[in-house]
Order: sequence, then structure tokens, then C-alpha cells
Amino acid sequence: MNIFYRKLHEAFARIEQLQGKRVFGTYFRVGFYGTKFGDLNGEEFIYKEPTLTKLPEIFSRLEFLFQIVLTPIEVAIEDIEKKTMELAHATQQEPPDPKILQMVLQGCIGRA
Repeated sequence: MNIFYRKLHEAFARIEQLQGKRVFGTYFRVGFYGTKFGDLNGEEFIYKEPTLTKLPEIFSRLEFLFQIVLTPIEVAIEDIEKKTMELAHATQQEPPDPKILQMVLQGCIGRA
């Protein structure tokens, strides 16, 4: 019960701080990148959240929503496949350009 009253007190304190000010929603730009997102790959959206929503809050909500879609090992596999494809493109040039190969290997440029 004590926790409830503490949260209620914090909420009223925030309202009091905003007295006389216009209160707008909080906006977040969220992008989805990677083949695991299917049709959402490469899409960006603007999320409107209630006022005083903080980044960690929306981050954890989206992370929970998409954790089944994308696990850390799948991200690593996707990165390795992309880097392998970039290297294959760089080595298919006749003759291979040593500078391009070096930049691809060092991660300076991406070629897809």
C-alpha cells in the first residue's frame, strides 16, 4: 500500500510541476532493420507515447514485443552473412583491388 501512495504522490508532483504549461505527447522514431523483421525490414515509424514517457520505457516495451523475432545469435549470423557477401563482391573484381579489399575487411565500407 505504501508503494501505491508513493507512486500517486510522484504522479501528482509531476502534474504540479507542469501547472500552466502545455503538455504534449512524446514522440519516438523507431526503425526496423534486418530480414528477421520480414515486411518491416527497412521501415521507420513515429510512435506517439503519453507525456513523460522515457526512452528506456518504450525500448523495453519494443524489446519485449520483438524478442521472439530477433535473438542475439540471429543478429550475429545476419551480420556475418552480410560481411561474407560484401567480401565476395570485393573479390569478384578482375583484378581484385587491394584497397577495396582492405576497406571491406576492416569494415570501412559496405558493399551489398
